[in-house]
Amino acid sequence: MNRQRSHNQRSFLSEHSAEYVLVPNIAKVLSAAYKITIPLYFWATREGGSIAASDMVAQKVRIVTAFARRPKVHNSGSEEIMMKVNASLLQASALGCQRGSPVLFGVPLAAGLMQFNANTPCAWFHLGDTGPFNADVHVRMDTKGKRLGCSTDNTDLVRGPLTDKEILATVKSSTRAMPWNIAVQTMRGMRSFANNGDWFLGGYRPFFLVIAE
Repeated sequence: MNRQRSHNQRSFLSEHSAEYVLVPNIAKVLSAAYKITIPLYFWATREGGSIAASDMVAQKVRIVTAFARRPKVHNSGSEEIMMKVNASLLQASALGCQRGSPVLFGVPLAAGLMQFNANTPCAWFHLGDTGPFNADVHVRMDTKGKRLGCSTDNTDLVRGPLTDKEILATVKSSTRAMPWNIAVQTMRGMRSFANNGDWFLGGYRPFFLVIAE
């Protein structure tokens, strides 16, 4: 991918705005196979606190970590969007693989605000656990979700867009059932893993899908 071309593309959404569409989208996919799927924006003193634990103490769960990505475009109404996967997210993927919580990231397939609404389709990707963690990756696709190009030739590093079946297969094969106290440790670590006193993901915060066994 032409580096200058990717730099010319700009965002019209924040990650937080993208989450409003991404969370119900991925929750619906998972709910087709798992009866209880709980979307969470984790805070240690709320979802990780004693009141939450009292409801989950005897429950084993699986944790999916998800990051929102912003669609970037040359201009509003473009037929092509670009998504950047920061190197820090690749590091998060490796951590998630170690802890039994696969990392997905999603992007709304919209090229402008008039295309962004509750029914906007989304594209989902799975990050591999190996790769050049010191380099950002740029993925190009059209607004129908067809992948057009990627800045790395390592196809195992960024897989997708995934079908619903592929998302469910990834969750089944890559998650690990764990008691709630371990799940809390996992979400805490994924959200704010400390590296020499610095916040691990430099401001990027995941949301989680908690799947009850």
